[in-house]
This record gives sequence, structure tokens and C-alpha cells, in this order.
Amino acid sequence: MRSPLVLLFHANWLIETRCCTFELGSSELNAMQGNESELEKRERLRKQLDAFHQWPSDFTFKFILPTKPESLEQLKSGFGSSARFKERLSKKGNYVSVTIAEKLPSAEAVFERYEAAGKIDGIISL
Repeated sequence: MRSPLVLLFHANWLIETRCCTFELGSSELNAMQGNESELEKRERLRKQLDAFHQWPSDFTFKFILPTKPESLEQLKSGFGSSARFKERLSKKGNYVSVTIAEKLPSAEAVFERYEAAGKIDGIISL
């Protein structure tokens, strides 16, 4: 028999499932409701990255962008010389998916890479 999902509210949400218990504070609730500022979102994501990575750590990025040499060069310029790139053309050749692996010193370096990539016209971050 499955254990029930229990939701309690008392300053924080407590979510209990068969395998895990999660406590969601006000910042997570704001994120779920879309009420979070950019600074709050960045700090929440930083905490998540720091919880799952011991820096320096290998980090993998995935992007899809239009097949234009200048777009690919701009993407590559936002990463260090030790970054490893794997490219794959779409079936029709209009887009290229790029997987990038790089050893990074901190969560801040992850944000810097995404911010640089976000300046590329037509890019999709996965």
C-alpha cells in the first residue's frame, strides 16, 4: 500500500512521500508561485549547485542553437580552454546541439557561462 502524500503548513511546507521528506521554505514556495526576484532565484540555484557539487567540479551544459558559424564561435568563446565540446547537427541541419563539459571552480562560474551563452541570438539552454 502506498503512503499518502502529506502537506502541512506551518511557516514551511513539509512534503512527505514514501521515500523522502522535503521541507520547502518560503524561498522555494515563492519560486513555485513565480514570486521570486532574480537575486532570490540566483541564490536558490547557487545553494542547489553547492549542495550537489564539491567545487571544483565537472559541470555539463547543453545548448541548441541555429547552425551559424558565428553563433558556435560565440558560444565557445564563453568557455575556458579546458572545456570539451561535442556537437551534433539536427536532421535538416538547421540547428546544432552542443554538449559542453568543463571543470569549474564554483557555482558563480556556472552562472557566468549561462549568462554569456544567453547573449547568443536564438540559443536554447537545456
